[in-house]
Amino acid sequence: LWDHSLGCAIGAKAIGNFLRHDKQEELFVAGLLHDIGKIVEMMFLPDEFARITERVRAEGVLISSAEQELLGCTHADIGRLLAERWNLPAKLVGVIARHHTPAAAGSFAIESSIVHLADILTRALDLGSGGDDKVPPLDKAAWELLELKPGAVDAIMASMLTEFDDIRSFLS
Repeated sequence: LWDHSLGCAIGAKAIGNFLRHDKQEELFVAGLLHDIGKIVEMMFLPDEFARITERVRAEGVLISSAEQELLGCTHADIGRLLAERWNLPAKLVGVIARHHTPAAAGSFAIESSIVHLADILTRALDLGSGGDDKVPPLDKAAWELLELKPGAVDAIMASMLTEFDDIRSFLS
């Protein structure tokens, strides 16, 4: 999960850089924390998390689908609750809560869309594990909101790989 979160952070910052977003460091933090709810599940709901991961393996579903079915909520919901409890900024809470549903993010739709796309690119590049081996579907409204051209995605992905390798080398 660490490599996946790091990849998403790098991706969110890279997308933000490409879009000339003025808060790229905030995007990095949002990418790093987007799956914090999964850590809560692992640590405080280990039996339930084991059932979730078994369902993911056995049925090939997205982890968020298995969470919703078995817990009645997802890691995004749990992450939102934790972020609120920690009194994190409202934008960060919103992005954590809506990284799978950026169209519902209201005033944080751009940032949620950036983290949503970064999550997808991280999975497509196989940078760590998000808990399943699936690349989730891209939210069409998020794609349209960001107004990225397909060639931009190739450049962003190349940038992500380079920075990911640099950071992993530094941390080794």
